[in-house]
Amino acid sequence: MKQLLITIAAAVLVGCSTTQQLVSQSESRTVVFNARSRLLQDGEDIVKSVGVKWQAKKTAVVICDMWSRHWCDSASRRCAEMAPRINALVSALRARGVLIIHCPSSGVKYYKNTPMRLRAKLAPMVKTEVPLRDWCSLDKTREQSLPIDDSDNGCDCQPRCPTDSERMNLRQIAAIQMTDEDAVTDSAEAYYLMKQREITNVIILGVHTNMCVLGRPFSIRQMVYQGQNVALVRDLTDTMYNPRSKPFVVHTRGTKLVVEHIERYWCPTFTSNDILGGEPFQFSDVKIEKNSDEQLPPLTRSQDG
Repeated sequence: MKQLLITIAAAVLVGCSTTQQLVSQSESRTVVFNARSRLLQDGEDIVKSVGVKWQAKKTAVVICDMWSRHWCDSASRRCAEMAPRINALVSALRARGVLIIHCPSSGVKYYKNTPMRLRAKLAPMVKTEVPLRDWCSLDKTREQSLPIDDSDNGCDCQPRCPTDSERMNLRQIAAIQMTDEDAVTDSAEAYYLMKQREITNVIILGVHTNMCVLGRPFSIRQMVYQGQNVALVRDLTDTMYNPRSKPFVVHTRGTKLVVEHIERYWCPTFTSNDILGGEPFQFSDVKIEKNSDEQLPPLTRSQDG
């Protein structure tokens, strides 16, 4: 009898171990996150959060315009701050089988003849019901105007930086690792590559939320038009916004307002800690702005997470 109980206990332990291994293997092949979106209902902004699970092999990450140097010094600083966190996220997702697409606009020439660049170039063109565009502008048929004024190009430095392309280094910032299994492009090749691999889910991060993250040919509007499932990593993006312009809020609040716009009109968002654990990424600006942010009217302070 004693030997029988020992045998049964051993079988249970083996079964539990096998189940845990299967669960672990399943998790390693999926991307799970909490998708936040917004809906205007009777004039009230309703925030929804739902759990999402995507197959890794049907998912791509698009890294938008994370150049080594932007024309604006503050923009360059913020990119440098979040680049290590972006690298940690894409490394974790790459390990699960997610395709990583690096999109340093106008900088792909630096990757000529690399496996990453050739992979994107060799993706066959596909016909689309909605024409692919080189730039997707504000769509007045489905969205309101952006909640921030970026007509001054958004530099918040004092004095303001000259908008001089010679100040820029269009290589992707070195802190974000590229591997031979990734892809490099700055065009609709990104979508062709997704179609070639039967990828239907797109995670977008990088800069700038109010400009290229929405408008580039590999970014949010284009991917939504093509029927892809799209999600923005809201703690790994930044706006070109000058707090001296409307709505006269601190810089990080300006970014959050644009994120809310995207959640309302385009796609859900999530934070990197859904994948990596710990806390969401925060710019160093948050500490500087904290006292100012606490003075904002209650209606502009909700849903900052």
